Amino acid sequence: MTSVSLGICALVSIWQERALAPGVHDALQGAVAQAQSMIDGNETARALLARLDGGIAVAKDAGLDPLTALLLRVAD
Repeated sequence: MTSVSLGICALVSIWQERALAPGVHDALQGAVAQAQSMIDGNETARALLARLDGGIAVAKDAGLDPLTALLLRVAD
């Protein structure tokens, strides 16, 4: 469990800061875009994110993808 958590933290760090691992960062950006398109086409996922982060519309209005909005909300 600790290894998985550490791996997730490392990926989130790389996703936020390209200088840590440019190749991985670019791949993660593509994965985020693909996940966003899947979320936009799935009403259940949209409803779940709406409950978690205050709404996808708010994130889109701020120019953020839902995952970034969620991470920023958790950080606050």
